[in-house]
Amino acid sequence: MFMFWLEMFVEFISFYLLILLFGYLLPAGQFYYVYHVRDREKYADRRIQARLPAPESIRREVRLSLVTILIFALLSTVVFQFYKDGETALYWNVFEYPLWYLPVSFVLCLVIHDTYFYWTHRLMHWRPIFKYCHQG
Repeated sequence: MFMFWLEMFVEFISFYLLILLFGYLLPAGQFYYVYHVRDREKYADRRIQARLPAPESIRREVRLSLVTILIFALLSTVVFQFYKDGETALYWNVFEYPLWYLPVSFVLCLVIHDTYFYWTHRLMHWRPIFKYCHQG
């Protein structure tokens, strides 16, 4: 049983680091470098707000991003465990299905995700729970 939990922990850490590096640090780092270090003045006229974010706002956003990565890594670990147990399927060979299936499944995933995201965000703006979801 110990080995099972150790394996799950290693998978979780692997997903976390993978998402952290490729889903957050590289894109955010490139954005920060281009817009705040290298060409700060060049893009100043394209800013939506004239004022720069306060350091505490940046810290809050980074903290929330790390929590989001934690949730994504946890869900990835669960889905991967389901895959290993044969409870769900992931296909690695695009030729297992007709070629039209790849773009259709991709678009379908985007639609499902956006629908989920929209309705959960709407739920967070429901008056009884708004103050708990949008605390500063």
